[in-house]
Amino acid sequence: MSKVNTNMSTSSPFQPSDDLMLMFYSYYKQATMGPCHIPRPTGFWGNRGKAKWDAWSSLGNMTKEEAMKNYIEHIQLVSCFLRQWEHCMDRCLCVNLFFVFL
Repeated sequence: MSKVNTNMSTSSPFQPSDDLMLMFYSYYKQATMGPCHIPRPTGFWGNRGKAKWDAWSSLGNMTKEEAMKNYIEHIQLVSCFLRQWEHCMDRCLCVNLFFVFL
């Protein structure tokens, strides 16, 4: 299995969206704890908790195994995208350096 870069800094060219992060969170919770059986957070300031709860709860009775499979598949897609992005950025840098020296 290939390694995934877990040191994604804020300066990384790829910044996952909130929706993407919620998707990974929901698969993680489903895979580790099973279906969501806790009450939805309440209160005016609990929007982040509500969004996380909504994402996890939306998976319903998905099995732990299916959640793990989905998590891995999506991580592999993101990893593939990052490798392609890095390759493209390397080529752009080479082209830019070429034109600087002309």
